[in-house]
Amino acid sequence: MGRFTTMFSIRSIEFCFLFLVVVLFSCNGNNDSIDSLSGNYSFISEGPGNNVIAAQGAGRGNIFIPCNVIDHAYNEDYIIALQQPTKDCFWGRDTSVYREGSEAEYFWIIAVKTDMVYGPLTEAEYDKMVIELNVSKSVKLNRNK
Repeated sequence: MGRFTTMFSIRSIEFCFLFLVVVLFSCNGNNDSIDSLSGNYSFISEGPGNNVIAAQGAGRGNIFIPCNVIDHAYNEDYIIALQQPTKDCFWGRDTSVYREGSEAEYFWIIAVKTDMVYGPLTEAEYDKMVIELNVSKSVKLNRNK
């Protein structure tokens, strides 16, 4: 009887350990989240490398700023973002034209009240567009602070 109890206890411990390992690895650190921005827009994160800005309730394929949004800021009039394009995006295929290649970073501006999207923009194009649209200087990306 003592040997059966010992075997049962060891098997229980092995099972619990295996169960714990499976649960921990299935979580794999993804922090899926949706943060409301101004207007009808949200920052949607499906984990590292899979961040977009899209209209709330928009279906996949209706992207405003595709993967991967690495920084963003906003006020009631504008949403600005910095993006590093990725080939594989949870939201669907990215059809944007990246004139400086997919390794470069690009800027985007959404005029919230008109739903106009400007991007992908080079840094020079972005600086010019910020002036042209009169985007408030208080709306800054972290890299511009």
